[in-house]
Amino acid sequence: MAQRPPGLLRQSDDADVLLMIGTAGHVDHGKTRLVRLLTGCETDRLKAEKERGLTIELGFAPCSLGSGLSAGIVDVPGHEHFIKNMVAGAAGMDMAVLVVAADDGVMPQTTEHLEIMQFLGVQSGMVALTKIDLATPERVEEVRREVEELTAGTFLAGASICAVSSETLEGFDEFYKTLVSVAVQARSARAEGVFRMPVERVFSPPGFGTVATGIPLAGSISIGDEVAIQPQGLRARIRGMQRFLREADAGRAGQCLALNLVGLSKDAVQRGCVVTRPGYGQPGNHLQVILTSARSLSTPLKDGEEVRLHTGTLEVQGRLALYEASSLEKGKTALGALCLEQLIPASATDRFVLRRNSPAVTVAGGVILRTLERRPRGSRASLAKELGALWDAFASAETRLEYHFRAAGALGSTIETAAEVALIEMPRARELVEKFLGQAVLTPIKGIPDRFLHESGGKAAEDRVLEAVAKHHQQHPEVFGPTPAEVAGKLHIPEAIVAAGAEALVKRSALEWKEKRLSLPGSAARLDLQQRSLVQRLEEVYREGRYATPRPDELPDLLDAPAGGILPMLDYLCQQGALVRLGKNVVLHAEWMRAAEKTVVEAIQQAGSLDSADFKTMIGSTRKYALALLDHLDAVHVTLRSGNLRRLHPAYLRKHPQLKR
Repeated sequence: MAQRPPGLLRQSDDADVLLMIGTAGHVDHGKTRLVRLLTGCETDRLKAEKERGLTIELGFAPCSLGSGLSAGIVDVPGHEHFIKNMVAGAAGMDMAVLVVAADDGVMPQTTEHLEIMQFLGVQSGMVALTKIDLATPERVEEVRREVEELTAGTFLAGASICAVSSETLEGFDEFYKTLVSVAVQARSARAEGVFRMPVERVFSPPGFGTVATGIPLAGSISIGDEVAIQPQGLRARIRGMQRFLREADAGRAGQCLALNLVGLSKDAVQRGCVVTRPGYGQPGNHLQVILTSARSLSTPLKDGEEVRLHTGTLEVQGRLALYEASSLEKGKTALGALCLEQLIPASATDRFVLRRNSPAVTVAGGVILRTLERRPRGSRASLAKELGALWDAFASAETRLEYHFRAAGALGSTIETAAEVALIEMPRARELVEKFLGQAVLTPIKGIPDRFLHESGGKAAEDRVLEAVAKHHQQHPEVFGPTPAEVAGKLHIPEAIVAAGAEALVKRSALEWKEKRLSLPGSAARLDLQQRSLVQRLEEVYREGRYATPRPDELPDLLDAPAGGILPMLDYLCQQGALVRLGKNVVLHAEWMRAAEKTVVEAIQQAGSLDSADFKTMIGSTRKYALALLDHLDAVHVTLRSGNLRRLHPAYLRKHPQLKR
């Protein structure tokens, strides 16, 4: 091997960073030394690490892969006391190098680290069998078999196992060649999606303000972009950026980034925060999850058990709720929830690890399906069914987005809300919505910009409208049916959605319109003897009142009857067409409405126009009634207003060509 480390990346090299490689394994199995020989970088930067010869915090190093390509390496601590730091590093790994010393063989943290990486979704890697200079060839082969047995059924099943000595450098060339081959084939696919970077470290260099470092879980970011710091919800702008200690204009998942944040004090950001796009990563303390228990689990996980959650760079205490069983045996998968002691900035699709408090061991891991600020309502069985459908939709961003619109039901959803829940950038969300519209999976809601109904939600809205109309007929047999506004109020959904559902139902003849009200076909208002008597008295009052009728609130005293009985009958007469409602407090008999229309038309024919003041005199009424009448005639296109004057509306003249123009 040449003296120059094969993976040394010079400061002048401008190599494309493909992905993040992570080391893992038991303490003192040679992870840090392997990285040093590979890259020439010393990843143990703390004084305590150098004095104890023990990795405590995450260490980072760039690694050249040749041909203008490179990778980042995160060196994680192997000691059991620093598992939370190991999890923080593993969360950003695209590829793993599991390090096992040939003299020791598979040890407790070897097993635990492998399980953690499995839980966190690492999908490719290799094994470095180190310290072969301290073991016989027979021992090396024995440990190789141990490793093969350990990795069976994991993402490292069948992975390359390279025997290497950091002392004699035996096998090192082959190790590097294998590393390059696996890394090139395992290019990071996490650059898509919404940018999210768990903060690993925060510092404030003189003259630079606040700098936050970490490994993004997904997405990309550029200098000048605005970001949010969760869970505080603070906003900042990226003034500068470094990628593996090199100045950069942009960064993405699979790279170690240092972001210079403008507009924040150092104290405002801390380890465990998440830097993300504004509008994403809303905090919650109730996580709905799918989890799998560790294969090494000795005692089953119990419903209600207290656990430590590790996700991103965060560690928090919580309580486990199992939706489908009272306990979970080793190697089993279940749906459930984690009730946490504090709000955390976790997002759907984020992975997590659970550890017991005592003994402190890894017991499970999985994927966050939904982040909530309060416990959801419903039985555990119904919640499990809902989560199962949600998990099925996690196959892609497209299926997650469609699921959200489908789950929104009769309420529909805006693109902005759907994008936030499905973790999709707005431009991509709009592309997918256009695709769904073309497939008739979604329908736009008239009158509500950027809000859409899934085809199943449209059907649900129609069913609920139909049910509401039928129920209204049962409760109020004296009226034809409810208005769309009344249905919307009962169902607590926007009137525009009710109107769209009603329109579809009318087209199918499932409903019909009667005097601007929705009615079941063939239904008719039914009045009892007392109601018929009241209707007759009401009609007579309005016929006699001509153009000076009583206000509706005056009717109970006038007729010596309760308002609860009078107002429905007033509505009934308006629906029947015997009365016409011109405003909240102005109702006229249809006979006098026809007479007023005739008066207006004749006056305009004679004079060419009509002044509102003259009309008041013509009908012998007040300005209140005269203006209400004229406004109504404007609305139904009998007249056309120009200042205080009215002329016949062109539409009215087209209907009555015999009139003099």
